[in-house]
Amino acid sequence: MEIYQLHLVSSGVNPRCVIEGHRIRVPVEGNQVSLDGKQLEVHGCRTASGRVRTGPVGLVSGTLVEVWCDTNGMLVCARADDVDRVRAAKAAREAAEEAALREREEDLRIRAQAFNASLAIPFRWVPGAIESESSRLLGTPGDEGQLLANNVHVLLKQGFRDGRLTRSAGDLLCMRSRRITEKHLKLRKTEAYAEVSCRECLTVAKRWRSD
Repeated sequence: MEIYQLHLVSSGVNPRCVIEGHRIRVPVEGNQVSLDGKQLEVHGCRTASGRVRTGPVGLVSGTLVEVWCDTNGMLVCARADDVDRVRAAKAAREAAEEAALREREEDLRIRAQAFNASLAIPFRWVPGAIESESSRLLGTPGDEGQLLANNVHVLLKQGFRDGRLTRSAGDLLCMRSRRITEKHLKLRKTEAYAEVSCRECLTVAKRWRSD
């Protein structure tokens, strides 16, 4: 899209009438546009480097242009149909990116649900994580395992006792929540497509698998 720089022909044009983000469409007449009752000349076309290439601009009378104020406070314009094409292309790209993102999220959700279901944990649970300002390890080796703060855990919704293993609702499968004593830490549910990644939770969950 070619962008043209505008120069004042007469004094008194207030750029505030075309502040950044606000645009006006006007026709070109004799290489000039009328803005706020004042005349501005289409001075030249901007190059990719930002310089202005002077000379004939090729905007014939009657061409509709969109006028706006750029980030440097300069009044510029471009053909309205070019602006529409650029906007349509941008909207199409954004729609395609959003659709691709939704597809990836759906794929992650399906795979995570299949993986989580394969754990065959016979109690109600959801994927859970520990909110923390850091990702440092909690606990000590041999102390019901180490918890990495950004791991996805098995967060129990139902308590149980299975041999020597005892958990209450609200506990992690790999560690009882009462062990998490720092005030800035708290448990939270993760997204529906979060796949359990905590090695300790996965190790404990093996006790219920039939294979």
